[in-house]
Amino acid sequence: MKQETQEKKGYGIASFVMGIVSIVVPVWFLLAPIVAGILGIVFFVKQKNEQPTGLATAGLVLSIIGLSIWSIVGFFVMFLVWVATLMGGY
Repeated sequence: MKQETQEKKGYGIASFVMGIVSIVVPVWFLLAPIVAGILGIVFFVKQKNEQPTGLATAGLVLSIIGLSIWSIVGFFVMFLVWVATLMGGY
């Protein structure tokens, strides 16, 4: 019985870990936090379909925060490159 409960929390734990990774990974790996954030949301949905847990919900929140932060950073970097190109910097 305990092993069955443990298995049902696996996607929730994965969602939580991916949410943390989506926030903590440094900026020079811009693609990694975005992928981790998307995976965190996918794992939340899988966990919600099996048995909703608080850890999965925390993973969803962290994943959304991580995706938001790194998407803004990514667009800002692209904007800076665009401006530098217009100014003749590249």
